[in-house]
Amino acid sequence: MTKKIIPFFLFSVFLWNCDFHKNNSHAESEDHSDDHTEIFESYTLYSENFELFFEYQPFISRMKNEFLAHYTRLKDFKPVTEGDLTIKIFQNKMPVFNNTFHLSKPGIFEPEIILVDTGICRIVFELQSKNMRETITIDSIKVFLDEESAEENQIATVHHEEIYFSKEQSWKIDFETQPISNQPFEDIIRTSGQIISAQGDEQMATANNQGNFFFTTLKLTPGSKVKKGDILGYVSGNRLLGSNTSQQFLIAKTEFEKAEADMYRAERLIRDTIITQKDYLQYKIKYEQSKQAYQLIADQFSREGIKIIAPKTGLVKELYVSNGLFLEAGSPILKIAENKRLLLRADLSQEYAVRIPEIISANFRLSFSKQIFETSLLNGEILSLGRTISSGYMMPVYIEIDNKDFLVPGSYADIWLKTTSKKYALLVPVSSILEEQGNYYVFVQLSGESFEKRYITVAKSNGKKTEVTGGLFEGERIVTKGAVNIKLASASSSLPSTGHVH
Repeated sequence: MTKKIIPFFLFSVFLWNCDFHKNNSHAESEDHSDDHTEIFESYTLYSENFELFFEYQPFISRMKNEFLAHYTRLKDFKPVTEGDLTIKIFQNKMPVFNNTFHLSKPGIFEPEIILVDTGICRIVFELQSKNMRETITIDSIKVFLDEESAEENQIATVHHEEIYFSKEQSWKIDFETQPISNQPFEDIIRTSGQIISAQGDEQMATANNQGNFFFTTLKLTPGSKVKKGDILGYVSGNRLLGSNTSQQFLIAKTEFEKAEADMYRAERLIRDTIITQKDYLQYKIKYEQSKQAYQLIADQFSREGIKIIAPKTGLVKELYVSNGLFLEAGSPILKIAENKRLLLRADLSQEYAVRIPEIISANFRLSFSKQIFETSLLNGEILSLGRTISSGYMMPVYIEIDNKDFLVPGSYADIWLKTTSKKYALLVPVSSILEEQGNYYVFVQLSGESFEKRYITVAKSNGKKTEVTGGLFEGERIVTKGAVNIKLASASSSLPSTGHVH
């Protein structure tokens, strides 16, 4: 893929004193004059998949010019670890240099070039790996006759508030930058609520007879997984005179066997017209009734008592009995929840009553997590919009959502309700914002390795992104991951006047 990229930041020029530069591992020589000042420039450019941070001294004709090309993958902001870099240089539309270089270390190429003619040149960087090829172009870089003319044509700029954070440092941490832009932003109502089980997602297991309940395993607790058909326990009335399950089973079996024998006999008699059709139907009805009664108890009967079988697959939400407890027929034993669908209940203050019809979706964060969930990505469906007042004088809004393994019914949540009212706003990720004594700020990237602490004015947030009304401009690039590390770096040092050392 070929792509021409305009740098997001005009190159910065740094004055490095030769007394310090002699310690630079990229320096060609340690023999410099004490009065001589070296000038370094940089570009930070982007293609679809890579960031190029290009550092160089002004090009001097007929001299060996060394520079650094740092390549960072945008998908994870880690250094490029494979591929070759081809550099093509053009002057007056004619090619004057074409060579390919290998990585000197992860993420860093160290090319050397010699240019004969002075004037403006165009540099093309072409990174090629096994799976892709991408091109970044710098349209205008000047080649000078000598170092004196290079110094005369440069304007030294010093930014005292710049914070230095090298590529090698950023590659070692969870780091990311993003350009900011105006985006559609829903008006937000901030509230709180709870995750609860959805109606129809739960089912009760109950006792089918009178007796004492016994678990099949004492390890069954709320949260235990059960499968449909699992035997959860038994209700035994063997010690009760009126509810002896073994006796009930024998009676049902005997009545069924007698009705079955009478039915076979009636079938023979009806063929010989010895009995009437009416008599035959009576035998048949009694047979069907006794068969159904017997099968009902036979499917659940065991020596221990009547089986309590899990009606569905899911998690035990609530246990209502203890081992050995006496139960009446129909008594609840436990509740099973599939948890495939859940309800997000947002408790809304009555002051928002007139805005409730505008609610379309929500973002939420569980009290024990930093992750933000979007109901629109969980097949969210609004079931009801505050038609009643709860005991806490709040208006509940219910949104049904798909469950994830880490969404636990009963969890409390911070909720950002989105409404139909939309506007375009300058948005930044919440992770990029830091706070200092009630003031909010972000780190703006000035070049590949320099950043600026910028105070901002914030407005509303949807939990994932925050509206910025002052301090930033569209197109600026900010640190969205790793801002705390930049903060620590700013506390220890600013951009070193000695230059870049690898």
